[in-house]
Amino acid sequence: MGEREYAASLGRFVTKVEGNDKNLKLMLDGIKEWGRHFQGKQASESSSTPDAPVIVQLVHDVPRPARTPPSS
Repeated sequence: MGEREYAASLGRFVTKVEGNDKNLKLMLDGIKEWGRHFQGKQASESSSTPDAPVIVQLVHDVPRPARTPPSS
């Protein structure tokens, strides 16, 4: 499926399920699945090893609050 067909199909899906608050979760799940399908093809086309591990480094840099020494 090409990008244009993908976009048209996704547009039809969103049009079909929008407008009702009960369908918000369905819409979100559908969009995530469409994204996985499209992203999977992109990754396999651009990488020779699609199952290679992904390394993510999370940096948590929040300064500690200033403390006063306890008085005796």
